[in-house]
Amino acid sequence: MTFSRWSKVWAAVTLCSLLVYVLYWLSATFETVYSYILRGITMRQLLSMYFFSDVLVPTVGIVLRFVGVSLALALVYLVWGSKAWSFMRVKKKVAVAVFFEGVYFLSFLPITLFYLGRGFLVTLFVGYLLETIAVFPLLAVLSLKIWRYSGSKKTKLLTWISVASIGYLAHIWISNVFRWLSMVEISGLAFLFQGSVIIGFLNSIITLSLSLIFAVVGHYFLSCRDNRKLSTKMFGAALILLSLHFIIYILYSVVVGASLYSIMLVEVWPVTVLGLGLVMFLETNKI
Repeated sequence: MTFSRWSKVWAAVTLCSLLVYVLYWLSATFETVYSYILRGITMRQLLSMYFFSDVLVPTVGIVLRFVGVSLALALVYLVWGSKAWSFMRVKKKVAVAVFFEGVYFLSFLPITLFYLGRGFLVTLFVGYLLETIAVFPLLAVLSLKIWRYSGSKKTKLLTWISVASIGYLAHIWISNVFRWLSMVEISGLAFLFQGSVIIGFLNSIITLSLSLIFAVVGHYFLSCRDNRKLSTKMFGAALILLSLHFIIYILYSVVVGASLYSIMLVEVWPVTVLGLGLVMFLETNKI
């Protein structure tokens, strides 16, 4: 597989966007931990299931995500920069970065089960559970495949990458759609028809559903038809629609006066995949 100059640039931009997003929540997480320390946390609190589920495990998860994204950016420099290292030389480090991203989603599990067991915001936390199921197993398997990759069976590795990508897109769909459903659970169906709320809801339903459909079609052409050219175009279209969703979401949030914290509750970093999506969709011989 040959990567064009612009695909490398936009892949790096996307990773930088993810890093900025992760740093935002890493800072917020450390502030939460620091506040516990200032209040003088007791041993009973420290050993409680709530502290373990809502503070300790998520902190480990976001730290590992930060390490994984930072490692990925360093590897981009080593492989595509002046060093020009081969993929085989860095594959195990790539596998670690992918696995750490998966573990981040696994870190949702304890707090999800904690709140589901208490019947609190059931729809929202069912969504979190589905996100964990959609992402962690696939990224764990993909990490193992990359770790064991020997240079042969490139198509098989690409197939696993496409499957994991679909799982990741499914997580984004679930995250956004189930947030709307959770608000409906709290406020009733009439909530969707208050002011401009329906615009935000339809944006999530239409753009993210189409993005997921294009990704599935792309996987079909890769795994069943061995047509990498058309598969790349379909995944490019999926990324364009994904970015479009977040462009509309950010603009919608600004118009309705949402705070930065409210906006960042949603993983907005994929807004930058527009460039990569356009490159994949328009360039036929390279991505």
